[in-house]
Amino acid sequence: MPSIHALSSKLQSVSSQQKLDDEIHSILNTHTISHIQTYSYFNKDIPENMSPGELSSNFVYGDPHENLQQIESFEKRYQFSYKIERELDLHKFELIMTLGQGSFGRVLLVVFEQNKIEYALKVLDKSKIVKYSQIKHVQSEIRILNAIKHPNIIIMHSLFKDNSYIYVLMEYIGGGDLFGYINRLKFFQENVTSFFAAQIVLVFEYLHLFNIIYRDLKPVLIYEMNTGNPPFKGQSDLVLFEAICRKKPPMRTGFTLNFKKIILDLLEKDPTKRLGSSSKGSAAVKEHPWFIKINFHAIYTQQIPSPFYQYVITRSIDDCRQESIVRNEEPLVVAEQDYYEEYFKDF
Repeated sequence: MPSIHALSSKLQSVSSQQKLDDEIHSILNTHTISHIQTYSYFNKDIPENMSPGELSSNFVYGDPHENLQQIESFEKRYQFSYKIERELDLHKFELIMTLGQGSFGRVLLVVFEQNKIEYALKVLDKSKIVKYSQIKHVQSEIRILNAIKHPNIIIMHSLFKDNSYIYVLMEYIGGGDLFGYINRLKFFQENVTSFFAAQIVLVFEYLHLFNIIYRDLKPVLIYEMNTGNPPFKGQSDLVLFEAICRKKPPMRTGFTLNFKKIILDLLEKDPTKRLGSSSKGSAAVKEHPWFIKINFHAIYTQQIPSPFYQYVITRSIDDCRQESIVRNEEPLVVAEQDYYEEYFKDF
């Protein structure tokens, strides 16, 4: 039987957790978005009194009519049923190596035997998708990937399936991943951080037009790129959450004034005062003094060379093949019978 002291400590911990939960909910409740004047361009409920200047200020594009055309094109692509490529199967690709691992499968570097072009192949395990009731979510992800067209978002080329997996064939970007470079270089110079941050702003701006939220990128990434560390730490989730809710991010002596300002503005505890939450939306972020040297149109049209290019390490296909052998990667095994055919008949 646990002691009275142990029970008391546990109750205090539960009480503290409940208090923290309540505080988190108070920060993330409907007040977070209720004060924002949102315009659903996907549903085209744009206010009639909104001027072309106000409309175009929310986009990287200059012509509001072009903006609406892009919105309509997205809607058509999203509503259009994506087509499974019956001609494609796994045997038409050389599987080189695993690029990343996810909850429902992995992403492979592959070479299409017909044209010798390199692709990233997302392999989704049907059994895991069914087990965790993620069929609708996977369908939605595929529809969105098929519909979005942006220079800073990878392209989905094709979709096919077999008895065990759903395959999403995507553009391969061979420069490595951001956190790999943060780990190697420890931190980035501010001009490099702002270059990447500007691209992220443009991607968010584009996705938010269609009511798409991508939750795996956060404002703290700007801080982490510049320092190599997250702004808040804790020995437990509870301590970490308390720091996020109550503490200000630590500022280093080498930070510029504008960098300090954008960090504080983005990590503002009061959602009604947070940068980007006003009716100006992303325009307020792009007009921030920290981005004063950034030409967002030039970033969008890819006219500015990356200041990071000197650090990029590219590997040959032969090097990747060798790495896969060293890793002794587990091969893909396709079942002889499709036990989940009924679940994925709409794919």
